[in-house]
Amino acid sequence: MLNRIDLPLARSALAGLIAAFPWFTLALAALALGQLQHPLLWLLCPLAVAGGLRQYRDSGWLQPASSVSKLSVNSDRLYAHLNDGRQLPVSVSGDSRLYARLAILKLTPTDTSVKSALVILVDPGLGLTANVDPVAFRRLRVWLRLASLEAETGPDALSR
Repeated sequence: MLNRIDLPLARSALAGLIAAFPWFTLALAALALGQLQHPLLWLLCPLAVAGGLRQYRDSGWLQPASSVSKLSVNSDRLYAHLNDGRQLPVSVSGDSRLYARLAILKLTPTDTSVKSALVILVDPGLGLTANVDPVAFRRLRVWLRLASLEAETGPDALSR
């Protein structure tokens, strides 16, 4: 596989909006359904907005100490570097999505005492608020695709 990959993350409003989108959609749905049917659904709106703002802060502005500030691959192992200085070995969940200019990764630490993290990677080709270097992002995408291919087919399948 590839040698070392270092992918520092920068703050990105677009990454925050992508992470908060499901919460804001839930708030709008609760508002609309509350208007049409049950006004008690309006009580969900502040909770959904709070969840969206938290996701925006965590994934877009990378403010909490538990936010991922850098991803690295070393010795065929993926590591998440947190704002508080910790470096955790992680695996990419099957819930993750990988596109040409966008990656939505759910990272699950191998240590079960730490919760999984959502990481949004936005390539500069997508526009205004990219949060990664395009070359390192491309290398990480290739590594992720090759790692998933090897996991699906086994280590001996690529040599056949």
